[in-house]
Amino acid sequence: MTRPAPTASARFAAIIDHEIDRIMDQALADRRDQRTATRHTMAAYHTGQLVALAALRAKITGKEPTT
Repeated sequence: MTRPAPTASARFAAIIDHEIDRIMDQALADRRDQRTATRHTMAAYHTGQLVALAALRAKITGKEPTT
């Protein structure tokens, strides 16, 4: 028996989840940077990306983002 193909929303949500994981990995790598200004700038940048992706995922799936 074959599984039904995932819906477009489920596929898009999976792509967003992958991007969130990638951004989190990059944020952890950027934390190792010893320059304080760079760390703070990148932290704000990554936070903005994560918030935008979480909002987009919530709109697509119809579910509130969870932490």
